[in-house]
Amino acid sequence: MPSVMARPTAVATVVAMLTAFVTALPVAWIYTMTRRKKGFQQSVVQTYLILPVVAAAIVVMVKTSLALAFSLGGIVAAVRFRTSLDDSKDAAGIFVVIGIGMAAGVAPEVAWVISIGFNVLMVGLWASDFGKPAALEGKMAERKLERALATAN
Repeated sequence: MPSVMARPTAVATVVAMLTAFVTALPVAWIYTMTRRKKGFQQSVVQTYLILPVVAAAIVVMVKTSLALAFSLGGIVAAVRFRTSLDDSKDAAGIFVVIGIGMAAGVAPEVAWVISIGFNVLMVGLWASDFGKPAALEGKMAERKLERALATAN
């Protein structure tokens, strides 16, 4: 039987949930900022905020009991998401906010590190337009388009 000191308290749960929300909020902001041109799903933005809060609360409750952890695993296995994600970055964001929620329930300072690190990475990739094929823009693209139009005519 766990000792009284090992049992989760309401204060610990509230702190974990607030930490999860506050550290996931910048992830949601960065997501909307970097997806403005392409468009984004409101449900994904809301999931980025809800999921870490729920995960933090569950981790606070489960971290003291192996039996609860296995029960939670069985319940989660039965739940299926029916929403499809348009972009693999959306899935990466889902993993990040789950990690933020788990960290908030165990070590809140780690949740801050995850949030800051992910946001810096996303803004850097977005600002640099990293990975975009250079052949599809600029003078080279104009010449290819002109050749294609000339060939078509």
